[in-house]
Amino acid sequence: MALPFGGVRRPVAADSLKPLTPADSAKIAKPDSLADDSDLQAKVEYSARDSTVSLFDERIVELFGDAKVDYQDIHLKADYIRLNWETNEVYAIGRKDSTGKVIGEPIFEQGADTYNTSEIRYNFKTKRAAIKTIVTKQGEGNVRGRIVKKDSSNNFFLRGAFYTTCDLLHPHYGIQAPRIKLVQGKGDNRQVISGPFNLVIAGIQLPLGLPFGFFPFSEKRKSGFILGNYGEEPQNRGFYLRDFGYYWAANDNLGLRFTGQLYSKGGWGAGSQGNYIKKYRYSGNFSLIYNHNKSGDEIGPNRTISNDFSVQWSHTPQTLGRPYSFSASVNIASSNYTRNNEQNLTTSTGLGRYQQNVFGSSVQYSHNFGQFIQTSANFRVNQNVTTRELTAGVGVNAAVTQFQPFRRKKAITPAWYESFRLGLNLSSNVDITNRIQPQIVSNSSFGNEFRIANYFPNTINTTTTSSVAPTTLVVGNIPFNLENLPKILRNSQVTTTFSIPISLPNFKIARYINVTPGVSLQGNLYTKQFSYRYIKPGGIIYKGMVSDSGGVFVDTLNRVAPAYSYSTSLGINTRVYGTYYFKNLGRLEAIRHTFAPSISLSYTPDLSSKFYQKVQINERGDTRLLSKFSNYSGGVGQAASASFSLTNQLEMKVRAKSDTAKEAFQKVNLLDNFGLSGSYNFLADSFNLSNLSLVANTVILKKYNVNFASSFDPYDVVQDEYLLSGRRVNRLRVASGKGLAALQTMNIGFSTGFKGGQKKNKDNKDQQKKKPEGVSDAEMRFIQSNPQLYIDWDVPWNVNVSYNFSYTKYGLARAQKFQTLSMNGDIKLTENWAMTFTTGWDFVQNAPSLTNIGLTRNLHCWEASFNWTPIAQNLRGGNYNFELRVRSAMLKDLKLSRRRSFYDQGGF
Repeated sequence: MALPFGGVRRPVAADSLKPLTPADSAKIAKPDSLADDSDLQAKVEYSARDSTVSLFDERIVELFGDAKVDYQDIHLKADYIRLNWETNEVYAIGRKDSTGKVIGEPIFEQGADTYNTSEIRYNFKTKRAAIKTIVTKQGEGNVRGRIVKKDSSNNFFLRGAFYTTCDLLHPHYGIQAPRIKLVQGKGDNRQVISGPFNLVIAGIQLPLGLPFGFFPFSEKRKSGFILGNYGEEPQNRGFYLRDFGYYWAANDNLGLRFTGQLYSKGGWGAGSQGNYIKKYRYSGNFSLIYNHNKSGDEIGPNRTISNDFSVQWSHTPQTLGRPYSFSASVNIASSNYTRNNEQNLTTSTGLGRYQQNVFGSSVQYSHNFGQFIQTSANFRVNQNVTTRELTAGVGVNAAVTQFQPFRRKKAITPAWYESFRLGLNLSSNVDITNRIQPQIVSNSSFGNEFRIANYFPNTINTTTTSSVAPTTLVVGNIPFNLENLPKILRNSQVTTTFSIPISLPNFKIARYINVTPGVSLQGNLYTKQFSYRYIKPGGIIYKGMVSDSGGVFVDTLNRVAPAYSYSTSLGINTRVYGTYYFKNLGRLEAIRHTFAPSISLSYTPDLSSKFYQKVQINERGDTRLLSKFSNYSGGVGQAASASFSLTNQLEMKVRAKSDTAKEAFQKVNLLDNFGLSGSYNFLADSFNLSNLSLVANTVILKKYNVNFASSFDPYDVVQDEYLLSGRRVNRLRVASGKGLAALQTMNIGFSTGFKGGQKKNKDNKDQQKKKPEGVSDAEMRFIQSNPQLYIDWDVPWNVNVSYNFSYTKYGLARAQKFQTLSMNGDIKLTENWAMTFTTGWDFVQNAPSLTNIGLTRNLHCWEASFNWTPIAQNLRGGNYNFELRVRSAMLKDLKLSRRRSFYDQGGF
């Protein structure tokens, strides 16, 4: 019977089908003359499951059933293989079973490459091959061909070719070309070169194509174009095309993404994002974005033009085994950047970025010397885009970690005094800010500045009439530019802070009571200090300047001065258990109550005469102690206080449902924490008792999270002509017959999540997604800790519900209430269609909160998503967005979909 590629099926002798015996083994071996005449560079090894037949005259060996041939780095498997030692060729083909299905088709492996074929003929000497119907995986894609030839350089020439990155038997998409050449490059760099080709999607040949194609691929990262998405812009910038651009894989350590956006009303944007990594050293990512916004009608009063920018940089070192490290977290943006560019409102993370108005950045370098000495330097910038306040600072820190000066090296049993520890922390910071006083009068004769504070009672701590450390200045913000730079530098502050942490030996009383003594010493060294004076309305400020309203005026002195505080403490705590057992009450065995009281005694001396000034603040003669130093609040009044906390836990013990369970009993938490805390100052002249704090939290049925926090004021409040909230007086409410304490703040939170149809394992726990090959542990940890960012196609539906209620009432002022119900989740409409949603209800405004609805279509290798915001409250206008993207191979293996693009954090 004639075979393809000129092969001829040789007749098989009847004797050859008999079972082989040891004596027959010599008949099967290849003649010695074949080895002498052969030009092969290595031995050819072969085997078969059913039978091996040698035709010595023709120098042919035929292998039947699960046949294998190995030569150097070449491995061939097939149901039938014929070796021809005369021509140094091997031929392989599959066969049909009783049902007509072809089995045992040839699999040709060379090095790390695998080629699935229907027929193959290979020459060991010339290294050429003729192949019929090939499928080979190259990088993340695979190449298919109807008729293929392979040359000695391992290049493949395919006819009737198809290239795709879809790994299904019938791919969803790809390019189809009459001819494709698969070129073997240096190392693992290879490329596919195509003649005229057209795009095929879902088996439909589209008229889209090019006269030629070039597709480089390797195991390394690959460069390529990025498809954009389109929709309607919510900020009245018109329709847009967003996220189109190019990804450049510069090398194994650096990848760059260049993207742009266009708006129908003339706006545009450009950006670059990238990530880098140095194995075992560091990794990081950055984002640079600029937007030129044009919104409203081209002609009209509502036409606005603005510019937005964003700079983000994150650098993370791997300090294992290294005494030094450099890290950075930079986040700088214009005031309206997040409002104009954050599109991902389908999750709480995206909504949080949209509402973000404070950006913090820091760069830090640290170096450790030996085991105990640690040093670091940092640069930080904090930006509030709402108030336009900008604060920058440079800091240097040095520390000696706590060590045991009395420790004996050769002591078998340590003495109690050996646990004494001593350390040192020292830091110096230079802070500059555009937060300065709005009016300044210069005193050239003294070289000082008189700053008009406009200091009224509502700008200080009005909850007490005794010594306090309020915010000392009413301030304003000026633009941060070169013109104002001298003024900003004059307003800078240099602060040196020191502390000496001391850990005294702990001991026990009556075996069960733990006693922890402590000493604390800390302080600051300032380069400027304040001097205050009160001026009546109509009074003279300076050289004839009259104050109409009056107020507290501040003189800033360039004077170096220290400010410090110290205290001693003694902590006492224990833990008490109480268990109540039940009889004949079903599975309930017992309930245990854990009570953990603690008391902390502390003493702090009065340093207010050193670091504070007693200042009149109004015409009534009220006074306050105002700090002489910026941001200093320590050492106010002598204090000998006792702080207490009462913590309770409640749990029950139940019998296991099954007799075969590993444990006969199970513990169920009824109340994770229920605590009361407060403090009492024995030496204060008034308001000795602090507010009382009551907190509780628990998890019901391992699913429903409940949190409660509240604060109670034990003192009475009377009406005051200056303050709507009234004036707090030194009289307990219980003495006035108004109860123990007044509720001041309260927060109640409830959250839970529901999933439908999720499979469970033998331990009745939700199965964790298995990590596919090529996925790092960090990526898996991020996915598992942020499930709200993904759609799990294994779960038919998923809903997260949260309820929050807050209550605030200070004194006689009207109470403020906030009450919201939020929901987000996804529902699988079909096997490949999912709907995502985020919505809620504001009970105070009696209106729905921001609502976003999305549709996602799983296209196996692709994803299509549509997002619509029908209700936006006052945040922004309604909008929609459509996006088509290639699925991540990692998420495809995990059966997850990203709710938004992986690059959404850049703002595009």
